[in-house]
Amino acid sequence: MMDSAIHKVGLHGKALIPIILGYGCSVPAIHSCKIMETRRERLLAAFAITFAPCSARTIVLFGMVGLFVGIHWALLLYVVNIAIIFVMGRIAMKAVPGKSTGLIMELSSFKRPSMKVVLKQTWARTKSIIYVVFPIYIVGSALIQALYLYDILTPIGNALYPITVLWLGLPAFAGALLLLGIVRKELIILGATVILGTTNLLLGFTSVQLVVMALVAMLYIPCVSTMAILGKEFGWKTATLISLTNIGTALIIGGLTFHFLNLFI
Repeated sequence: MMDSAIHKVGLHGKALIPIILGYGCSVPAIHSCKIMETRRERLLAAFAITFAPCSARTIVLFGMVGLFVGIHWALLLYVVNIAIIFVMGRIAMKAVPGKSTGLIMELSSFKRPSMKVVLKQTWARTKSIIYVVFPIYIVGSALIQALYLYDILTPIGNALYPITVLWLGLPAFAGALLLLGIVRKELIILGATVILGTTNLLLGFTSVQLVVMALVAMLYIPCVSTMAILGKEFGWKTATLISLTNIGTALIIGGLTFHFLNLFI
């Protein structure tokens, strides 16, 4: 059943494993795309993963929408996200040349696993992630802290005014929050509480703005660690193209959502 559904976006049932992992963290999920047989399938799976709400995005989703607007709105955004993954997957399938393969899995004879082999293979598959992710998080967080210290985030946020305020309908300081989210998505909520001086986000956002902010945060450019893994696995040209697609999708859907909701709320 799931194999047939996944085939609609040019993949097969095995792709469900990394996509589900993407709801935890995009980095190991993209790394696990190596189980796919062809580079095209690995690329399509990684592209779908970049739209999946990882645990950090889930914090933003429920911390902004579930807590202050309503749990039903947060769950609705999850449904919208699944639809977006499907639509963007279909578009990517048409854009990336090649044919889809069927699901063929060889089952070897079952043996009692060796703890030594398990630990050795686990380390071999995770050490590159640790070496890439941790330094990027540290450097990215330090850079954001420096920008905040020297009050550079404010003018950058003001430069994004036509997009964040006029198109997305968000507060002027939302541009700075989106910049923070590039390092780690949960920094969006932390940044909002610092700027507003309160944990009650309704003092700085309307309900519609919270929905739009969470939707954009869920879709726009992945965190720096995800971009690093994309660059490592598929090349920086492909990683940049995927990131730009994420940004474009987030801005288009976010703006349309704001103007649509304003008609009824």
